[in-house]
Amino acid sequence: MRGRLAIVDDLKTHSFLRANFTLNEQAWIGLRFFCGVRKLVWADSEIHDRKAFKAWAHQWHRTNITCRSQPISYIPVAYTATNKGFRYQAFRPEKYFISYFVEYPTGSEDPEADRKDAKKKQSEAAAPKSKETLPSV
Repeated sequence: MRGRLAIVDDLKTHSFLRANFTLNEQAWIGLRFFCGVRKLVWADSEIHDRKAFKAWAHQWHRTNITCRSQPISYIPVAYTATNKGFRYQAFRPEKYFISYFVEYPTGSEDPEADRKDAKKKQSEAAAPKSKETLPSV
């Protein structure tokens, strides 16, 4: 099964990550700023809508290397820890990240149904098993 860098393009996903993970360093997400077209593009090739959910840090980049200063094709965007939780921030193009948020396909187009199915299987596994009746001797 292959995964991809996580697409964190809504408040629900962003809130889930903040509630379940702690960052000690930057964590790469599936967003890149492409210099040639000056667009933010997600790992699924969708262009990030400027009006859509966003969680940018006060300073949008953390590097002195920019599209204008060097001939680079894109700048990766990572989550960085702030006093307000996680925020998007563009980093150097070398991509020396220790942590990554990666998402994997669930096998279903309906993640909510997958979650309910997993919960049902978990409760079935936790239910007491009936004891086999031993033959009397």
